[in-house]
Amino acid sequence: MTGYYIDCSARHAIAAIDLVADSMQNIKFEPSEFQRELSVVRQELADGMVSRQRVQWKLLKQTLYLLHPVRHPIIGYLDVLDRTTNQTIIDFYRERYVPNNQVFVVVGDVVTQDVLDEVARQWVGTGRGRETFVPLPDEPEQLTPREAFQEMDGSTYDIVVAWPTVKLSHPDLYALDVAAYILAEGESSRMVRRLKYERQLVLSVSSGSFTPGFVKGYFAIMASAQPEHWQEASEEILSDVYRLRDALVSPAELATTVRR
Repeated sequence: MTGYYIDCSARHAIAAIDLVADSMQNIKFEPSEFQRELSVVRQELADGMVSRQRVQWKLLKQTLYLLHPVRHPIIGYLDVLDRTTNQTIIDFYRERYVPNNQVFVVVGDVVTQDVLDEVARQWVGTGRGRETFVPLPDEPEQLTPREAFQEMDGSTYDIVVAWPTVKLSHPDLYALDVAAYILAEGESSRMVRRLKYERQLVLSVSSGSFTPGFVKGYFAIMASAQPEHWQEASEEILSDVYRLRDALVSPAELATTVRR
């Protein structure tokens, strides 16, 4: 999904609708503007190749997902970009930026009927486009551990340990969010206390449960460690996660986490 947003006062809502409607229907892609923006994206791609964090997340996604397109970076790939022309962009715009492929949302202190009338008026004369449906493959279940490494300049090791989980609509979402807070969210969490301050195995550690609506998500522990500690740190991360699986959380720790 691509989204375009305007934040404005309610009295300017109709003008904002006019601006969005114009950009959804009447954009002219000048060759000079295309070349300028192409250069910008090329630079962003180049920056991403030397950004440890961006390289790490790209590697994680491509290790977790083998079939689903979420494995591909949103910005794309340089070889694809090099094959893209101004006409490619125009054709995509005309095919996808059509009324039957758009959702228009207005929220605020507005008169609903006035907004509906204005949106309808702005799209008068713009016909439906071809129905476009891109089927998304189901990601196969992971049956064995997967590992990926990439060498980069720097004095530390950046580590991610992740497990495939569930989609946004799954009831386990809440348990996973609570688990993330217990393990490594905040200075009082288990891993921050034990691995960062007591054992001094990591320079930083955090956790997160990522649950998109369109594909099964993942639970991840992210850490940074000195080269001499990364292997022990990885083992201790696994130990803490499995301890959460094997032993109940105390009522006091659970209550504190839920309040957070």
